[in-house]
Amino acid sequence: MAIKMKRNIKNIVLIVAPLSQTRRNKTNNNIKIPPIGILHLANYLREKSYDVFVHDLMSIQTTKDKFFKTIIKQRPDVVGFTTYPDNWKSTRYLINELKKIWPGIITVAGGPLVTFSYNEFMEKVEQLDFAVLHEGEISFEHLLSTLSKNNRPELAKVEGICYRDSQSKRIIKNSARKPIKNLDDLPICDVDFIDIDNYAMPFSISTARGCPGKCVFCSANTMHSSYRSRSIESVMKQIKYFIDRYDIKNFYITDDTFTAIRSRVFSFCQELNKLDRKLGWMCETRADAVNPEIAEAMAGAGCHRVQIGLESSNNEILKKIRKNVTIEQIEYAIKCFYQADIRTYISFIFGHAWDTIEIMRKLIDYVEQLKKKYNVAPFFGVNTPYPGTYQYEHSQEIGLNIHSHRWEDLNMAEPIISTENFTTEQLRSIYFEAVERLQS
Repeated sequence: MAIKMKRNIKNIVLIVAPLSQTRRNKTNNNIKIPPIGILHLANYLREKSYDVFVHDLMSIQTTKDKFFKTIIKQRPDVVGFTTYPDNWKSTRYLINELKKIWPGIITVAGGPLVTFSYNEFMEKVEQLDFAVLHEGEISFEHLLSTLSKNNRPELAKVEGICYRDSQSKRIIKNSARKPIKNLDDLPICDVDFIDIDNYAMPFSISTARGCPGKCVFCSANTMHSSYRSRSIESVMKQIKYFIDRYDIKNFYITDDTFTAIRSRVFSFCQELNKLDRKLGWMCETRADAVNPEIAEAMAGAGCHRVQIGLESSNNEILKKIRKNVTIEQIEYAIKCFYQADIRTYISFIFGHAWDTIEIMRKLIDYVEQLKKKYNVAPFFGVNTPYPGTYQYEHSQEIGLNIHSHRWEDLNMAEPIISTENFTTEQLRSIYFEAVERLQS
């Protein structure tokens, strides 16, 4: 398949393909936050004078005919997709159908799945022309401007992309693009591309990229290569924009670790308190970044909910999964938020490579105690080796047996792993025991 270079690329359609029907049924189509990555890309491209349309098919119910009629009216030159294990089959379907309608349309995929499995993804999705790896804004726009020049040899100079050689069809990976150094250079991430009524928390704000943590089950630090944060001035500019345009009352900070830099949190809270209205907000944090002063400052600035990664109640497990916190630190952080009247949601995983049945049952007991003492809200899943994580790349080394490498089987409710300490069935049994005991 030869890619037809184009001039005057103007219309860009960005799509989040839906989950499989099975996954949609299990999640009840309850989408809490907008697709932040796609929205950042859309705002960046609009600033560069492209006409951009966004379709988040995870958040809406539509028919195939209605959707394609909408796309036909928008007459895209390029269609971009964000990829996850849950939606790769629907992404492939949409790409194939769009190629039938417009054989010359250019298709591009980005996001975590294609970033970590670009070769396999492009082999499975033969109608995909380009993959954009890691952060997409600059690489995608550079690709578009190169395609507009109608000069195929220039593709080799576009950092951070993959494509097929026009003769051999071999997949070519260009040199990597360095992460965006100053996130303040990006435009405000407006949400006017989507219907905000489809989301429980439409005003979600990313104030940083990456994570200072190195947890073996998470790909945040490899997806973004390094931890970088926006200035508080930039964050407040976005919040004030949301107030002026949408009259917001609440917002959600999507950072993996919002409290990574304590001085930044204090500055943020001080600026929030200068506003002429009280805003409610939520964020995620790490236990080792919390003390009473931080919790009190956050509560005083309107924070009413935080999420902390518990992961395990066993210090040896926490050490081996590279969480770099102790259970004592975790409970101390929970206590700090409890005393500041901030509700704590704790997340954790059953089935770490070093877990045993006894350790996992003690985790359930411990969470029951935390619910009684601090009114925590638990949510959890089974350990799932996603591409891009340390445990996926080193599964044999750490004794993690992966029984399915089909992307559609990667979800945190259906176990696909075992170790010398537990079988897949035992892990499933532990998970349902936790559901019964902790979600009643």
